[in-house]
Amino acid sequence: MDANPNTPKTIPRLQHAFKLYQAGMSDVDVARNTGIKRTTFIRYRKKYRIFKNEL
Repeated sequence: MDANPNTPKTIPRLQHAFKLYQAGMSDVDVARNTGIKRTTFIRYRKKYRIFKNEL
């Protein structure tokens, strides 16, 4: 069976959300700017271990 091409890591909107978060935006701001529910974003952020870049 083929792998699902729509996994979260391959969805451009979620990739963009991860970049915004890593650039310093809060979960709320990322949700507002991308249209992804905040709880959904947090779930994927934790699942894929996405962290903010520290200076």
